[in-house]
Amino acid sequence: MAKKNRKYERKNAEKPEIKEDPVLGQKALGRLPKDVQEKLKTIKAKLEKFQKRILDKFDKYIVGIALLPPPQPKPEDQKLQPVDKDLINVLVLVDDSDSRKMSKYELKDKLTAIMNNIAQEIDKNLKPQAIVLSELWQNCYDGKYELL
Repeated sequence: MAKKNRKYERKNAEKPEIKEDPVLGQKALGRLPKDVQEKLKTIKAKLEKFQKRILDKFDKYIVGIALLPPPQPKPEDQKLQPVDKDLINVLVLVDDSDSRKMSKYELKDKLTAIMNNIAQEIDKNLKPQAIVLSELWQNCYDGKYELL
């Protein structure tokens, strides 16, 4: 019985708390080179401006906004076009559950056009990609996890 109590005591022993900075990832950001830190700060400022303008316009319909990594270049594409390193890819997830006036694809096309205009006003390298929630759900249902 004494062994059981010792095991129980070890499991419930208080673990030392690790204090983290209030800004997520501040420690990792400090280890990056200065030029990369400056680039991340400018990207963050542009994304916050884009986020504010999009949410002001489509507050009820926007579910999430995310920064996407650069697309993986395919071997055939490298020969045709070099990859633009300054391109900022943004994913905007749109809720289409209560759109009755137009079809899902019409809604996506209109929102994409408006978001592209807003993105071009902020920065020419900002490329938003709108995805309708039902389309994401259907892709996951079909086993197409490329977007995730």
